Amino acid sequence: MLMARDRAVRTRRSALRSSLAMLGLLMSAGCGVLPIPGQRPARAPRIGWLGNAPASDELGAFRHGLEELGYIEGQSIVIEERFSEARMEVLP
Repeated sequence: MLMARDRAVRTRRSALRSSLAMLGLLMSAGCGVLPIPGQRPARAPRIGWLGNAPASDELGAFRHGLEELGYIEGQSIVIEERFSEARMEVLP
């Protein structure tokens, strides 16, 4: 009778340990870096654009494509532009 009781206590302890381990794992997984849907990220991703001239059709088309995908410049994404004014030595 005593052995059955000891076995039941050990089984309950094992189940409790497993449950606590699972709870700890789930809590630490909830602290990840994945944003909640609809929540803005802390810092917007930055895109660097290197081009020859400020009034380029490629940059306008690129911005339009980002807008179609749902990105809003200045809120969900930042585009940093640098232009060489046709001087290739300034690009690096």
